[in-house]
Amino acid sequence: MKEPIYNTSKKILVADKSPLYRQGVKIIIETYQNSFILFEADNSSAILSEFERHSDLDLIIVDTGILDHNYSIKNFISNNSKKVILLCNQLTSHVVEQANFIGVKNIALKKDTLFDLNNDIQTVLDGGCCWPLIESQAIINNARKMVFDRINNLTDRQKMILSYLLKGMNNDQIGHCLGVSKNTVKSHFRNIFCKLKVTNRTQLVAVFYSRDTDGFSLS
Repeated sequence: MKEPIYNTSKKILVADKSPLYRQGVKIIIETYQNSFILFEADNSSAILSEFERHSDLDLIIVDTGILDHNYSIKNFISNNSKKVILLCNQLTSHVVEQANFIGVKNIALKKDTLFDLNNDIQTVLDGGCCWPLIESQAIINNARKMVFDRINNLTDRQKMILSYLLKGMNNDQIGHCLGVSKNTVKSHFRNIFCKLKVTNRTQLVAVFYSRDTDGFSLS
């Protein structure tokens, strides 16, 4: 196995409910390189506190269970260019969908060894991506179907507004094209967010341009 080499003083946040797992991650990194700063969090509030204190994090390793229903953390990840590895017990369509919605391209299985996670950390810090080798077409197909169904559930007007957004238009420009007020456009976007299960425009664009919508058209 290739020995990982980290750059000096990389700042890594490990967010997992299990203190044993966090300790294991710390030990495996220390085995190869002592020149790093590791922060820990065991719940959503602690993660948000670490985000506020350390805006220059080089890598965030977070369990998907902490992300569920926590829009503040999802918004931070989707709105900031941070390298993130999602941890999960099993690769499911829900995990794939969640990763795509917040723009994360790295997933690691907790049942894999910590040496595997260590290699994933090195890969991501070096600018690469990691994804479980067991990824099956059935899982991807199921995730694609869920996204397609949600997009198909939009009204024609909502699809038109989404198409304008994807062209780079702002609310004023969209309102001018549709002959409606900016507040009406905002109302449409709130409904679109609800149907596609996102909370902001960044996530909305990420949904449409994710790997699950390849080949999909609004027309």
